[in-house]
Amino acid sequence: MKAIITIILSILCSIHFGGIVYAQSDSTKIVIYTECADVEEFDATFVGGSTQFKNWIYNELQKVKVVGKHSELIATIIFVVNTDGSVSDIEIVKINHSEMTEQLTSIIKNSPKWKPSGISVNGAAQYHRQRFKLPITIEFN
Repeated sequence: MKAIITIILSILCSIHFGGIVYAQSDSTKIVIYTECADVEEFDATFVGGSTQFKNWIYNELQKVKVVGKHSELIATIIFVVNTDGSVSDIEIVKINHSEMTEQLTSIIKNSPKWKPSGISVNGAAQYHRQRFKLPITIEFN
């Protein structure tokens, strides 16, 4: 029973501190080896950051001649950045000019690739999808 408790406590401590557990038993005792892993989590990012993403949206809106019809765009966009950096599952949950919903959705869908989110363990990255909720306000001059 003491060996089982030792194993459980060792595993919990290793998980808490980001370690990897190796257990080996012989007929009389349990030996636990732990190895610290270099773990880093990172969020998906648009090349240049969120300000650059908003500037890109503004430039794309100029191309479809939305600028000039309205003084500003206020919207909240929900989307997913996939493991390959593409954008999907786009939803405009709030917008002050509803006639711009389709155009804004199309613009976001055609976004340049993002750097996907993930986790790096000892330098090896494993990517995963990340959901974003992005409020934007763009003033058209």
